Amino acid sequence: YNNAVKEYWNGVNADNRPACAFFPANAQHVSVAVQQLNKYPTAPFALKGGGHNFNVGLSSTNGGVLISFNENLSSTTRNSDGQTFDVGPGARWGDVYAVTEKTNQVVVGGRLANIGVAGFTIGGGLSYYSAQYGLSCDNVVKFEVVLANGTIVNANSTSNPDLWWALRGGGNRYGIVTKFTYQGHPLGDNGQVWGGIRFYSADKRQQIFEALSNFTSEYPDAKAAVIPTFDFGLPGAIVSNPAVFFFYDGAKPSTNAFVGLDNIEALIDSTKTTTYTDL
Repeated sequence: YNNAVKEYWNGVNADNRPACAFFPANAQHVSVAVQQLNKYPTAPFALKGGGHNFNVGLSSTNGGVLISFNENLSSTTRNSDGQTFDVGPGARWGDVYAVTEKTNQVVVGGRLANIGVAGFTIGGGLSYYSAQYGLSCDNVVKFEVVLANGTIVNANSTSNPDLWWALRGGGNRYGIVTKFTYQGHPLGDNGQVWGGIRFYSADKRQQIFEALSNFTSEYPDAKAAVIPTFDFGLPGAIVSNPAVFFFYDGAKPSTNAFVGLDNIEALIDSTKTTTYTDL
């Protein structure tokens, strides 16, 4: 209980104190919980996957029932077809990649290891791989879902296709997902990718803005991705230096992958060939 209620990205969520916490291990457990909650329609409850959502109360409750998945529903398994992976709603992306990387595969997921799978995926999910394969939700081939009446169903392109469509970006409005089945993709060059962070002096901001504008409008290589950050200090404080996270789905970027950005001198450059989990 104590770990479940305190592990949130936004610490304000940890101020909420549920009356009780439930740690289901399968869809049947969730179904029973939903049926019990239906007997008390005014009782508040919340669902917690990775606890990364910033909004207070979305994955926490004060005085209600907390259903937390990270404890017992967070495994990642490669299926017998060799091309798809079953992932529990309590998993975090770093744990998922540690499994997929063993076979030089990747699923379209979060760009940081500690982000949870469930909220990220049903909310859309922007990934380093989105230019190649779409959002994370676009790569879910099947959901296992507990509906509002406690019924357990599968949703895919042929079974409950409307629900499958709605869950791919529709958030938590349609049921409780107890398993995600993701399409796998090849990972880099035999599992090797390239990336890292470059930090710049404050006077490089305009150059970075212009280079990013060209990068996003032209997008010369779909294997390339960046995350720019511009952190400004509080009044009277020193303005923080800009930084750009780089990623390339291969051991070495193509010559035109980061045109413009490559020409800007960095103060610190940690980019290198590495593994996806290490990156």
